[in-house]
Amino acid sequence: MDSTHSIIDNSSIDQNNKKNILTTTTTLVKRVTLKNFDKEIINFENDLKEATFISIDTEFTGLGYQKGLKQEDIQEKYHAMINLVKQRSILEFGISIFKANFNDDKKEENNNNTSICGDYNQNNTKEVEDVGEAVTPPINNNSNDNDNNNSNNNDNSLLEKSYTIRVYNFIMLNISDFQVSPISMTFLSKHGFDFQELFLYGIPFQSKRPIHSTSTKIYNNNNNNNIINNHEDTLRRSKLLLDILTKSQLPSVIHNGIFDLLFIFQSLIGDLPDKLNDFISKILSVFPKIYDTKYIAEYKVNEKRSYLQYLFQKYERFNFKRLLRKETYATCNFKTFSDNDNDNDTLIPLINTEYSFIKPISPNMKICNDFADYGHCRLKDNCPDSHDISLVLDLEEHKNQKKKRGRNKLESNEELEKIDEEQEIKKTEGENIVSIVNNSIMENDKNNSNNNYNNKKYQELFKMEGQNVHSAGFDSALTGFIFVYYLLLFKNSNLQNEVENKIFLSGKQVPLVLKVSKYA
Repeated sequence: MDSTHSIIDNSSIDQNNKKNILTTTTTLVKRVTLKNFDKEIINFENDLKEATFISIDTEFTGLGYQKGLKQEDIQEKYHAMINLVKQRSILEFGISIFKANFNDDKKEENNNNTSICGDYNQNNTKEVEDVGEAVTPPINNNSNDNDNNNSNNNDNSLLEKSYTIRVYNFIMLNISDFQVSPISMTFLSKHGFDFQELFLYGIPFQSKRPIHSTSTKIYNNNNNNNIINNHEDTLRRSKLLLDILTKSQLPSVIHNGIFDLLFIFQSLIGDLPDKLNDFISKILSVFPKIYDTKYIAEYKVNEKRSYLQYLFQKYERFNFKRLLRKETYATCNFKTFSDNDNDNDTLIPLINTEYSFIKPISPNMKICNDFADYGHCRLKDNCPDSHDISLVLDLEEHKNQKKKRGRNKLESNEELEKIDEEQEIKKTEGENIVSIVNNSIMENDKNNSNNNYNNKKYQELFKMEGQNVHSAGFDSALTGFIFVYYLLLFKNSNLQNEVENKIFLSGKQVPLVLKVSKYA
């Protein structure tokens, strides 16, 4: 299923906006299979030459449960992980190529050195800054003041850190036998994974490699040589993909990606070695600098919740607030794919920088605590409570507003205005917090045709409110934006070097450090 989308034009959209409207032949995420590999791998290699970094994600056939994954000893934990990986298989390999469109040598304004939204604090002593008020773009009452408008535009252009993104989703077919998890297969099916496409046109690779003896190689006849040559030809595309990635030597970003790295190794590089140090040495030969946004979120930013979709939507909101506060902010735009080569420069935004997502809340619907905290719920579709991340974020922001008002009250000794009962957050011990969106994105700013168009665009492209978009390619793009936001966060610190090649490990108090030991 191609990530192809169609948005209907309407008369209220001006000519400048029309160029961003997608046609049925335009795709945000290029699915690469046997049918188009030979063409797209050339485009992929060319895009890598201009890249600042890549972000990667995989989909695989599930892991199931293994007691060894809870081992405290890192070598024993590694053995448990590789035993699982060798039994399962990768299905998708998503790679987002991020290109920075700015020169970072420019001198920053003093206000860019101030604290930023979020929980990050270099000294880890200052009180966490609240995520703020329900912000809306400021209104310029003097519409005839062109000089003022031009000045604002110039300021924004200096503060903007713009990235373009090319997303490739390689559909990978394992020609070796492998196990699957029914739960994982059901999840992928519900999110549009095309298993027929996988088995008919997936890019072949071999996760279980035969061991050839010396005598077998010596006495091969012509027929056997032909078989070997055909086998090599079958695997040439997956080997070419590895060669191109190795040659690029780009910084690579993952999110909770230890299993992503293990599956990529077993699928493309070779059999996972018994010694952890050997794995580290070889994986660094392909990806010399690796950044795990899960590790950064938990250990450096002190996020209480750190799953991918939550962080993406949270930082998208924070990024918009930075724009309004005249701080450096990011823009990330898909560079689309089209059947018409002349249309391949169309840019479609990954993140919103045009209006606030924050909405009023009312006590009508319960939020699932498990989903809010971990991004999944054991009841799945049968859960009676909301699995909407935007509601979770709305609640967090309104709670922080309430705390901020309380602090202001103590400082100024002034009475706060009473909060409308319909918007008050009611909670009791052991009870789920309740919340619901009063006004949907489509209903926001009804009198502004451009906002209506943007709302429709975001709903149509990403469906983020319902979390209906899911693929390795798309998730790799979300991962890349989270890293872009951290680059803003760590602009004036050495933290980027501190988190390099440190990988989050579930159940461990310390990360896995990808550094070759001389004593192993």
